[in-house]
Amino acid sequence: VDQRDNRSLLEHYAHGRNVLNMFCYTGGFSFYAMRGGANLVHSVDSSAKAIELTNKNIELNFPGDPRHEAYAVDAFKFLDDIKDKYDLIILDPPAFAKHRDALRNALRGYTRLNALAFEQIRPGGILFTFSCSQAVSKEQFRLAVFTAAAQSGRSVRILHQLTQPTDHPVNIYHPEGEYLKGLVLYVEWGMRNEEWGMRNFCDKRGQNQVYLNYAELSKNHIAKQIILAISELQLKYIVPEGGQIMLNRGVTDQREGTCG
Repeated sequence: VDQRDNRSLLEHYAHGRNVLNMFCYTGGFSFYAMRGGANLVHSVDSSAKAIELTNKNIELNFPGDPRHEAYAVDAFKFLDDIKDKYDLIILDPPAFAKHRDALRNALRGYTRLNALAFEQIRPGGILFTFSCSQAVSKEQFRLAVFTAAAQSGRSVRILHQLTQPTDHPVNIYHPEGEYLKGLVLYVEWGMRNEEWGMRNFCDKRGQNQVYLNYAELSKNHIAKQIILAISELQLKYIVPEGGQIMLNRGVTDQREGTCG
């Protein structure tokens, strides 16, 4: 119910696109994508019961329609190798943080999930990405998504900033009541890390790193926000000579990693 307005928005973007609905549950976004005229709609959820419900809902509304397929598989595994098959992806996972103690792990999870989507989506693709974690503020969620964009080297534009509908009001004394945060993003491949003042490299030991240049960062307010968020998101970093920050892309030890 709390996603009905956002699903209606998705319907307007779906025409002619190949749509991937991650964490599909009962297939709400899949239904709206089908109704909006998508070329194909693939629904993914780790729960076999959820996939069963999605298939029933799609068959009830679009009997015999070959555009829809559903997969009961882990989301991260599915996103890991889909190449550029989809140009509209929905990320609507369950809450990653139900309490403050889980915040840091949740932010890392959102960053990893969105980075996979950025890396796999087609150029010119649209990403609908959400968080329903009360413990994660909209600012923290945005920074996690921005960090994912930086890690993946994609040029990303915000088309819409989404939340819950008006029949889910937020008490000013309980800001956590604004639990649903969403972004609709346009993802390009034309400008990569240079846009952020970054430079990719793989060293002799196969490390996958990114350099951030302070001179360029001074021109880019969002990139500076990402640097400020590094410690919050627990990304590894060091400051070598030359006034640059070297980010290690999600590797737990700065001395070891793999390129790719």
